[in-house]
Amino acid sequence: MSQLTIGEVLARQYDRVWEMLRDAISQLSDEQWRTSDCEWLAPIRLAYHLVETAEFYRFDDPQEATEPLNWDEGPTEALPSQAELLAYLDRVQSMVREWLTAGGEGEWLRPDDKYEWTGGTRLDRAVYSLRHSQHHVGQINAELRRKGLRRGKWA
Repeated sequence: MSQLTIGEVLARQYDRVWEMLRDAISQLSDEQWRTSDCEWLAPIRLAYHLVETAEFYRFDDPQEATEPLNWDEGPTEALPSQAELLAYLDRVQSMVREWLTAGGEGEWLRPDDKYEWTGGTRLDRAVYSLRHSQHHVGQINAELRRKGLRRGKWA
């Protein structure tokens, strides 16, 4: 077996989050996707925010990222359908994997001053983004339970 890199290990952990997110989304009808008795817990809001934020953190400079949709306050009808979100997730998964596996091992601990709030290194940023993603998968799973649905499978 060849020696794994830090980036490959991180990419595998992100893949698990993406798998869990896909399974959670598959539990929802179109109506359940866009609604909740607690407006900010509508699964589309959480899922879109999770994916667009993972895309954001893969940029070395936050100024390179595109402006996200108004996921937290805008109408849910303005946000992607389940199929559109899953297609977006496919693209972001590929982008994040490329970001994580590019560069050498020495890159992980280099200073990352454009994202100071994540901890100060590229590795901090990657782990921060992973934790953020897992947090929102947990919220989606809690919302599934509140709707009487099965949680997404732990991966």
